[in-house]
Amino acid sequence: MSWRVLRPQLGTLLETINTIQEVSVVPKIKFSGYPAVHVVPSENSGDYETNRENVRTYAFTIRLFYSTKGVTLEQALTGLEEVVDSVIDAFDEEDQKGDDTRVVGLGLPANYIFLNIFAVPGKWGELPEDQLVMAEIVVKTRISVDVS
Repeated sequence: MSWRVLRPQLGTLLETINTIQEVSVVPKIKFSGYPAVHVVPSENSGDYETNRENVRTYAFTIRLFYSTKGVTLEQALTGLEEVVDSVIDAFDEEDQKGDDTRVVGLGLPANYIFLNIFAVPGKWGELPEDQLVMAEIVVKTRISVDVS
């Protein structure tokens, strides 16, 4: 249930970043404008919190794309770095918000409680055939689940 709730919410949060031209919650690399981003589920892990509650971590891979058309590779990479910083800042800010202003973690089933969210930059690279540079960010959301 949390995959279906969280993935669109991550897309909604990314749409608030005005430097991103297009957001997709399905994998793709052809966009109408760049920088662009897609969000896909990545991994899931869990641990016991108490004998009645588990903590589940839902991880998503966010891939940011920046066009190299008409600019040098260095300029594109610098632009991509700025967008990555904006995305990480948005997730750091989201983690500090309460239920009244938060975008991610709302509307979960009654036995699911949002704990926190954090983003970690990962892989960087060039897709020369598509004239793009790309960065991956892994976003992890921790949810407490009452299993009783």
